[in-house]
Order: sequence, then structure tokens, then C-alpha cells
Amino acid sequence: MSEIIQVNPLVFGGEGESVHANMLTKLWENPNPTASFAAQSITLASDDYDFLLILASNDVTWSDKTITSYIVQKGQHANIDLAVQTGSSFVNTFVRKLLYVSDTSYSVQDNYVQPSNSTRTAYNNGLVPIAVYGFKKSLDITAIVSNVSTDARQCMLSDGVTSVESVLSGGAVRFQNDSQSYTMPAIGANVDVIKAVTPPSGYSLIGVINATAATGRCAVNAYVYNGQAALEIVNVNSTAAGTSKTATWTNVFVKN
Repeated sequence: MSEIIQVNPLVFGGEGESVHANMLTKLWENPNPTASFAAQSITLASDDYDFLLILASNDVTWSDKTITSYIVQKGQHANIDLAVQTGSSFVNTFVRKLLYVSDTSYSVQDNYVQPSNSTRTAYNNGLVPIAVYGFKKSLDITAIVSNVSTDARQCMLSDGVTSVESVLSGGAVRFQNDSQSYTMPAIGANVDVIKAVTPPSGYSLIGVINATAATGRCAVNAYVYNGQAALEIVNVNSTAAGTSKTATWTNVFVKN
């Protein structure tokens, strides 16, 4: 099982304060992540987690590599969905359920494509599970970092976004807020917001999280595309078509 250590940036204040970390442990991996994935059961390697992070390939037939992520609390079902623009007047939605069976078992259901103007059909090339990670609410590592100076524990990027590097062995994760303007598409249409991202020295871009559009009447899919931050914004029912808006998100970097 591989692990990533992430120090919680919210607890880094002054000397003497407690420090906690979140640990991601790979509990399951798809042995054939580029193939269609029919309904089946998967077994997790451990029940020692509080939450699950599920990674799924948006569509294994697409030429570009795009990934959707989903977090679910222990003991709960997961419902992954993705809005896909495929026509000028309608929107397709992929929906795949992962039903909780036990703390180490999930029943993955067929993926369905639901057009906004028709009935749903099974489509197992969509939302193919790639991996499942488990993580705890927090781990108290105060004693480990108690001798690390404040300057080493508190670092700021040039844009003023806090970036905290793990002092534990096994790597580090950094976060960086980002944004880009775009023109709101017509209702039922989509626009791609793609921005080149320069990782901090020694890091690689692995994910895009907390993506939002300028209005709640849009569906936003965020992923990494050829090393760039990419957002697909679908105008579900916004009257702001043709106006300039700003999308925001957070880039996730991992130490090489």
C-alpha cells in the first residue's frame, strides 16, 4: 500500500501549537484501468480509515486522460456523477453508484448515462474506478515536528497562498489557489477553462479540487489535462450567457 502524508495547513500558527496530518493509504487499485468496468464487488485492503477518496476515469474511450474524484465517509454509499456536454441542446450525465456492503467491501454498480432529453442507458466505459484511498480525520504528529522552526513550517507562495510541506518522510503535498476568467456559454452548452500551471520546484501537479464557477446554475468538472488545470463548465440554467465570469479552484501538487 502506498501512502501520502499531508500536513493540515490550518493548524500551523506559532510555536508550541499542535500539529496534525492526514494520511492517504491506497486500499484498492483497478488492475485494468483503461477497460470498461461492469458492475462488480471490490475489496478494500483495510478498514482502518475514516473517509474514502475514490478516483474514477471520466471515460476510458476519450483520448485525453481525465479523472473525477469523490470523498465519502466510512459506512456510506458513494454516488459519483459527471455532466458531459455532447449536443447543442442537451447535457449527458454519467452516474455510477458504489454501495456500501462492509467496511472492506463495496458493490460497484453499472455506470448509466442520463441525457437531459431522453431516458438513461447503461454505459460502463464511463466513470471507471481507478483507485480507492483511505484516510483518517487526523494524526497527531506534534512531537515529530516540535523542533522544526516556524520558518520551516510556515512558507508562503509569491501569490500569498499558504503552502505547507510535510516534514515526515515519504513525500509532501502542496495546495495553491488559482483562477481564470471565461465567457459564460449558452444554456445547455459548455466551455473549457484550461490553464498552464507551473508547479513549485520539485513538485508535480496531480489534481484540481474545490472548483467553482461564477454561478450555482452550472456544473463544473475539474481534472488535470496534459499537466494543466482543466475545468469543463456546463451552463445548466444560468441566464448569464455571454458575460465574463471567473472560475476558481485549488491545484494539488505532490513532491517528486
